[in-house]
Amino acid sequence: MAPNADDAKFLNDEPVSSNVKDVKPLPSDVPEEDIDETVHNNPELQEDMVDGIDKSNIIKETTRGARPEGGSYKEPSDDIITRHDPQVIAVLKRDTQPTWEERSHLVPYPPHSTMWMQGDDVAWEESDRTEREWRESLLTNSTLLAIGNFVAKHRQGVPEEIGPLAAGGFNALFRLNHYIHHAMNMTAALNTPGLTSDIPPVVDPNIDEAKLEMLYRQVANVLLQLSKLELPLIGALEETDEWTGTFPRAKLPTSTFKTSSDYFQALARLHVDHLTHQRNDAIESRADCQRKYTARQLFQKLAGEKKLVSDDRYDKGPFKFWCDDLRPSNILLDANLQIVAVIDWEFSYAAPREFTFAPPWWLLIEQPEYWVKGLEDWAEQYERRLTTFLKAVMDCEDASIASGQLQDEQRLSGKMRESWASGDFWTVYAARRNFAFDGVYWKKLDPRFFGYDGSFGPGDAWMKILELLDEQTRAAMEAFADKKVAESETRELAWEPDE
Repeated sequence: MAPNADDAKFLNDEPVSSNVKDVKPLPSDVPEEDIDETVHNNPELQEDMVDGIDKSNIIKETTRGARPEGGSYKEPSDDIITRHDPQVIAVLKRDTQPTWEERSHLVPYPPHSTMWMQGDDVAWEESDRTEREWRESLLTNSTLLAIGNFVAKHRQGVPEEIGPLAAGGFNALFRLNHYIHHAMNMTAALNTPGLTSDIPPVVDPNIDEAKLEMLYRQVANVLLQLSKLELPLIGALEETDEWTGTFPRAKLPTSTFKTSSDYFQALARLHVDHLTHQRNDAIESRADCQRKYTARQLFQKLAGEKKLVSDDRYDKGPFKFWCDDLRPSNILLDANLQIVAVIDWEFSYAAPREFTFAPPWWLLIEQPEYWVKGLEDWAEQYERRLTTFLKAVMDCEDASIASGQLQDEQRLSGKMRESWASGDFWTVYAARRNFAFDGVYWKKLDPRFFGYDGSFGPGDAWMKILELLDEQTRAAMEAFADKKVAESETRELAWEPDE
């Protein structure tokens, strides 16, 4: 089977078909999930697949190179690149390493990736293996037959098909629910035309402004409705014990919060704990460890001094209903681009007002930490879309006030504008996003709170402000760095007793 036109391209879509010779199918007994490992560990197979390949000039692309919206990236290694489907694999030869512009089509980490905390690859691989084995155990004939009989018993009609196993970030299940008729989600409506599924979506730079306003206006109506829901405490809407995650349970909060400042302090502590307990890939070097340690300790200092709360008057509430997963891919549209449903509410809770008052991060679809051209360019592009979004919010507010559904003091547009202008947007984002924390802290928060003016590189900024930490915290940094460097060298998958 010969590769199609898409197979014969590199990351920058330049044809490289002249570099591919005698492409042959993989052995039929190789499972798809084992393709990378099979090829990597079998030099003879590599030679059979591409005759005369120069292995010194090739790069590897793994199936984890593409990140679904809202998920996590995994950086490809730099030894071999493969493009494959279950039947064929083409190894593509390059004379040079790819540029960041080329790689960005698939793995949009900024060039200075140490500004962002990476995930634990060792834990990732083990999680993949465990999840794969579990999913396979669910797909036995007896299980599928039992599901079919269950549906036939409780639903009228003749069952015709059992669809693919649906998988979310924290679940894999056979969903039995009413189908919501829709044509697309909002991500598809906003996305740049021509982007393939392996390229993270981004708002079409040439999108019709009237179309964008129409979509934003509908989301604004949803946000205004949600913003009117108020609760007396910060925390989950109900207590469940079905999720354990990969974080030491003893480190997680065990109660609700009476003030926003207390909640921000808890989030700041969790950032420190995350750096402490992630054994692999948390740091790039000793200096990187010290930089990340300093940023988290200073953020914790700000939280303790109640400087992360924008308005003391509302520190004790009431608090707002908030959903971490409210984003375009969870907003379903009909063929006329009208919202028919908003789905995936499991990550909803009562949160500080600052969360609701910050404008949505997803106006560009892509998250700032994955924006190829960096945080400043993301902010510049975002501000352009924010102007359109705030106009849509104001239009909705005016209509809701005129109809008696909203009070003037319940407007969001002014609060969102102020959140962006003051930098509260970035405070909330850094508090909520552990892997994005470092870049946001050094680029946005440290200049705001401690006066870093960019006169020296952000990689060295931590050394200039160590005196802001108390003596005990500074003294603990060296031992902490020793521990993290040692962990990075052993690369073990292990847990503490309370994890």
